Amino acid sequence: MFCRWASIVVAKDSVWVSPIVWLFIGLLIGTSIGYTFYQTDIAAYLPHPSGVTQTVTTSAQAPSVVNLMIVPDWGGATYDAFITAANANGSIPKPGTNSTRPGPNDNNVTVPVNQSVTFVITNLDTALNLNFTGNVTLPFTIYNDTASGQVPLSYSIGQSVKLAVSHTFVVTGTDVNIPIPPDTIVTFTTRFTTPGKYLYYCAAPCGPGMNLVGYMQGYINVV
Repeated sequence: MFCRWASIVVAKDSVWVSPIVWLFIGLLIGTSIGYTFYQTDIAAYLPHPSGVTQTVTTSAQAPSVVNLMIVPDWGGATYDAFITAANANGSIPKPGTNSTRPGPNDNNVTVPVNQSVTFVITNLDTALNLNFTGNVTLPFTIYNDTASGQVPLSYSIGQSVKLAVSHTFVVTGTDVNIPIPPDTIVTFTTRFTTPGKYLYYCAAPCGPGMNLVGYMQGYINVV
């Protein structure tokens, strides 16, 4: 049957080509064009200010802004989780139980080396899990919702902090140790000077998810 539909019929001086043959030809041409375009950095086609030298590279650039959300009970009761924007689409993992872990959740992020990266963490959790005390090791800003709108509170290096928080954001091998109060948005900017894989985690006692990669733990890939 396939051979009959894919055949080319010659009648006198004309040639009739089966629609399936045209489909195969179109796919081959489209694949070839797509692959060629993929190898060409799209930045070369984007406008940029005059007088500014732009280096065009064929390697993909990692984002300089990382958006994370903290969602309580994402993996079932007590399994809070950091989730990425890509996973905040309603695709909830299989809930965990007292005897089984919840389903997998990919909350790893990739950032560029030797570039400033801003983290924006939106905390949807209203629980109070820890009284955070200490001195600021990295500047950060907390945005609180009030009747007058969002009010930013900024903290600088060395400043003494005492906050009731639901979670923290800590990155091993760095100075990142950020308190995250309930129902807030927290932002900070940092720079990774060495490529590698860095574990981030919550140090507040927030349930079994705090010991689980994909939930209150994840990895930052610096490339």
